Amino acid sequence: MPCCRRNNSLGRKIKWLNTMNKLREQIKKCMYDRASQGGKEIVKFRFPREFAGFDGHFPGNPVLPGVCLLQAGAVILEMLYGPVCLREIAEAKFYNTVLPDEEIQIECVTRSGAGNIVAADYFVRKNGRKAAFIRLKITKPQTVKSD
Repeated sequence: MPCCRRNNSLGRKIKWLNTMNKLREQIKKCMYDRASQGGKEIVKFRFPREFAGFDGHFPGNPVLPGVCLLQAGAVILEMLYGPVCLREIAEAKFYNTVLPDEEIQIECVTRSGAGNIVAADYFVRKNGRKAAFIRLKITKPQTVKSD
């Protein structure tokens, strides 16, 4: 029996990872502007009503789930560093809802940590107002020195 549970748990993890990867690909399609300014990346997104993240959240009154904002942050970090691995969600505060077709702007500021650890702060704004603040720690790919 324990073996079956372990396999079932692994199957759920794989399904979840596949779902997150598909979601991340859709998020990339919602990005339409990017600029670097004063040590920060500024990226604009617009999530259409058909965006998969709105499915079931909430029927008749769609609201962008917080996980989509976390994934949007991961998309920005991947543009900067290549594939990254999330180590920690140090802080996540959501102040305003994001509805379909609303423009949001994410300002990303990164700080290097020990080794290949990077801390990233995200300031999410909607109509100039604070919508969310997210602080992540990620592992960026290590560079291999060639001789």
